[in-house]
Formats: sequence, C-alpha cells, structure tokens
Amino acid sequence: MPAATTAGSEVRTVEGLAAEGTPSDVQRALVANGAVQCGFCVPGLAMTVHDLLEGNHAPSELETRQALCGNLCRCSGYRGVLNAVREVVTSRAESADAAAQSAADAEAAAADAEARAAGGAAPEQAAGGYPQDAYPGPSYEAQPYAGQPYDEQAPGPGGHGNGNGHGDYGNGTGHVPAQAMHDGPRIPHQPGPPGNGTPPPGGLA
Repeated sequence: MPAATTAGSEVRTVEGLAAEGTPSDVQRALVANGAVQCGFCVPGLAMTVHDLLEGNHAPSELETRQALCGNLCRCSGYRGVLNAVREVVTSRAESADAAAQSAADAEAAAADAEARAAGGAAPEQAAGGYPQDAYPGPSYEAQPYAGQPYDEQAPGPGGHGNGNGHGDYGNGTGHVPAQAMHDGPRIPHQPGPPGNGTPPPGGLA
C-alpha cells in the first residue's frame, strides 16, 4: 500500500493495540497458544484478528480462516491463531455475562434501597423485620365445650362422716349435688375434707 493513500486516515499499528504498555487480550492469546514463532507475520495476524473481532464478536472457524487468508505464516500452521481467536471469544463472552449480572444486582439493590427509603422497610418485610406472610396455621377460635354435661345422678364419692351420715358434704347417697346452672359446662364440686356431719360456716359452696 503506497503511504500516500493513507493521507487523512487513522493508521493503527500493532504497537497501538497495547493499553498503557499492557498487551491486548488478542496479543496475550496469540502468545499463550503458540501462534508467535519467528515474529515476522504475527503483527499482521494480530491486526487482522483485532479487525475481525471488532466486526464479528463470535466468528466461526471458517470465518476466521477466511479473514486470515491474506496473512502468510510458515511457522505456526495457523492452528495456534485459530485457538487464540476461540479463547478471546470465550473470555469476552464470560466478561460480558459477568458485567450484565453485576449491573442487574446493582439495579436490584438500588430498587430495594428506594423501597426502604419510601416505606421505611423492604416490601417483603414488616417493621419488625419478619416477613408479612400470613400465619399458615389455622386461626385460633374458642371452641364450645364438647364433653358430656354433668349428670346430677352420677355416682360421687361416698360419705366419710360419722355424724348424721352426710360425709363430704354429700347427701348420704354418694351423689354430689350439681353446680348451679351457668353458661359453661357443669363441673362437680371437688371432695373436701372428711365431714363431721355439720356443714362448714357459711353453708355449702
């Protein structure tokens, strides 16, 4: 190419691929995959691969071979160059995925912080720090007494008194009087101390 034809154009050489003295990923991959032998053709190969990947981020092997057809190499046999291209494509794809995931995490964190600032707590938590999910168990409700009503004629404890036969404040028959009617179930009186035939002060409970 005559130098005069580059007038007014930007000319980039292999030295311009490095960033602040650090070789580019293409240059590093060419070295790692053994594509650098005598060094005569590698500058042109590096420039060609850079140009290829700028326009095609994931070229096939056939597309890579077609792009390299104008570069002659008698040392590496092009296999190292093809492997280097594949390595760069994989590395750049992984970096792009990691960057996208990082951006998504940052966006989610920003949304969560905005929700906390607006409502004082994250949407999924209550003020006390516990999830606002409803209690999964059945709600507690007072259940009516399901037992059998107390039978006034049910046998009670026998009298132990020696007075007039009315032990344990009983009636001499072994039957304990039922408790007065109320809204709840009937519950028998509990046995008291042995009777002496006379009721306690204040009458029967």
